[in-house]
Amino acid sequence: MLFETDEIKRSYDQCGLVWDVVERFSKLPRFFFTPSDMNVEAPHFAPWWGGVMLREYDNKAVQDLYYLHEMEHAGTMPYGPDKNHAIDDPVTFKNKIRDNEHQASALSEMTIYCEIPELRRHTFSHPIFVDRFLWPRGTCEKACQKFLDKWKNDPEMLSKEMMYARASVLTSQTDYENDLAAFWLKRFYSQGQAWSKIWTKGGRFVQVEKAMVVFRDESLGGDRRIALDRHLQWLFSAEVSEGTSVPFYTQAREFSTVYSAHKNRYLAAVKKNNEGEVIIPNREYSSKWAVQNFSPGGG
Repeated sequence: MLFETDEIKRSYDQCGLVWDVVERFSKLPRFFFTPSDMNVEAPHFAPWWGGVMLREYDNKAVQDLYYLHEMEHAGTMPYGPDKNHAIDDPVTFKNKIRDNEHQASALSEMTIYCEIPELRRHTFSHPIFVDRFLWPRGTCEKACQKFLDKWKNDPEMLSKEMMYARASVLTSQTDYENDLAAFWLKRFYSQGQAWSKIWTKGGRFVQVEKAMVVFRDESLGGDRRIALDRHLQWLFSAEVSEGTSVPFYTQAREFSTVYSAHKNRYLAAVKKNNEGEVIIPNREYSSKWAVQNFSPGGG
């Protein structure tokens, strides 16, 4: 069983928003894995190349949101129409990754609460960005009916409106250190810029883009299991893993230092403002990568 909370399972069983996310995600074969080096792999962007890291949180609602976020990343990630037109321009690539992050984050941080308002009381004890829309009075007992009605009548438009409200915080010149919900978002924006710089250096991203076009086309046009096996062989080839158990180890290690610095700055701001707990994974895995069968609701 992947999803743990009744609210998320119900949305899947009733063909709601969670069902939509899983359906998009399942169009291609995917693999789930446990990291062999948590410090290096925790911030590694595996959904871009077909994988989702298994994580365990004490708070199972947050754990479910993590999986939905990663699934939305993978399920909405576009690649070139064919191998001859794989994305190889750094600016186009940066824009693509930026847009994909906006979409995945809008889902797991905001619109999921429009779909399932009762989920909010089970997630974070500290304020999050969506609270200012759905719970402007500062309590999670009753969501703003105006936003719930807008979600019911035009979910696609409301999702875009909230996504761009979030994006405006990311690009603002304001630091937001006294507004932790916004400060958290700013951390992600600067991290994203650093990540793109690492991957466009030397054109390493092109290798992934071309490989993913091949993987997609082989998966849709032939045997999904064979396509996934070939893809995993490529990920663990010497060219990609550099003799380690981590694909793209150089990029993973370089970005992990950026990630740690940003996390430490945020934790310092939390301590300064005393705004509640920060939820992080509670298990550091030590096993090698392992392909897992995907089952969203059970079995």
